Amino acid sequence: MKSVVFPDDIPVCTDAEEKTKAYEQAKNEQRPFLAVTDEDDMPGWRAVYNMDPTGEDRDEWYILKDSAVQAADNHREQYEQYIQEDCVIEGCSEKEGGLHGLDKTDAKQLANLFADVVWDTNNWAKWHAKDAFDVN
Repeated sequence: MKSVVFPDDIPVCTDAEEKTKAYEQAKNEQRPFLAVTDEDDMPGWRAVYNMDPTGEDRDEWYILKDSAVQAADNHREQYEQYIQEDCVIEGCSEKEGGLHGLDKTDAKQLANLFADVVWDTNNWAKWHAKDAFDVN
């Protein structure tokens, strides 16, 4: 795995265009997408990660190891108590995770906790491109 450079700050996206730009930057840098977003009509802010942009020139990707998924999900569960009503509770997986319906401060705090897990390359497992289309 080549050296991955992570941003100093987690992007805060207030519309779909900003989110797309942040995702494309993550893809160009071959690192996981991680952001705080409020680009939809759902109540509250969302802390979200996505491992899809990782990889070495798109030949191979990386997913989170099981222990990292558990750590990310534990962080997410701690913040469920702060979500607004009528929000969808998402889980965390080896490819993506998040929580919607938070206030901006809580979403930033959760995203920082996700960063500790998702941006630690020791938590990554190599995942071959052919596996991307393997439906279990």
